[in-house]
Amino acid sequence: MDLEWEDSARGQEYITWQELPYLKVEVKQVSAIGTSIWAIGGDRQIYLFVHSIDLPIRIKEEAFENQRWIPFEGFSSKLLPTDRPQFSSEDGLVKRIPEEIHLPSSAWAWEESSWKIEASLNGQPLDVKGWTYAVDFPANYHPQKLWSSCVRRRKWVRHRIYAAVDEWNAVEPINPNNPAEEPFVDVCVGGQDIVGAPNGHLSVWAVTAKGRVLYRQGVTAMCPEGVCWEEIAVSHEESHEVKQVGVGSMVP
Repeated sequence: MDLEWEDSARGQEYITWQELPYLKVEVKQVSAIGTSIWAIGGDRQIYLFVHSIDLPIRIKEEAFENQRWIPFEGFSSKLLPTDRPQFSSEDGLVKRIPEEIHLPSSAWAWEESSWKIEASLNGQPLDVKGWTYAVDFPANYHPQKLWSSCVRRRKWVRHRIYAAVDEWNAVEPINPNNPAEEPFVDVCVGGQDIVGAPNGHLSVWAVTAKGRVLYRQGVTAMCPEGVCWEEIAVSHEESHEVKQVGVGSMVP
């Protein structure tokens, strides 16, 4: 259920209840903040409900294709051992092959059917092939091929959107192969006002039936479901078994 404030004809405020879509399992507990609701279902797994907003959650994925000039061959994907991978992140430190970049979960959908070449550099239009040139890796890239251009690269892009809005979506369990192995007993979300946290940050904490305390990494406005669960070390004395967790703000 969700609380909703409305104005009456006399200008007074009152509270109405709005029923959310059926989760398909019995809801045992909810914790909500902003546009997101975290819940524990009857199967003791965690589910997420994200309200739709005016602007969709949209992420631009990038992969840079790198080539080097080879005498008598021209530009080639045959790179030096000290060079970055043929397909990489912008800084060249991470291999990013477009065909191997997958959606984080079923909550996301590709906006385009395939990867496309970005046809501009810092607002300057590029030719249809999208190559930019430089003396070496790393360096400043420019649209013109010069006599000193020993390397080149182009950027492949594809957008993904968070499609699971206004509906319940299962959050990745601790053990995807056996979700029932360690059920959840408590979940709490908050911490949007924690000092020094990134913009849109949320803190999601949970407790399992084994008394483990888990923190959901990477939960933000642009990544509602987060990235992974991280165990937080606590005392496991028999008289101090964790059953519940709460989230607040850090006061400066």
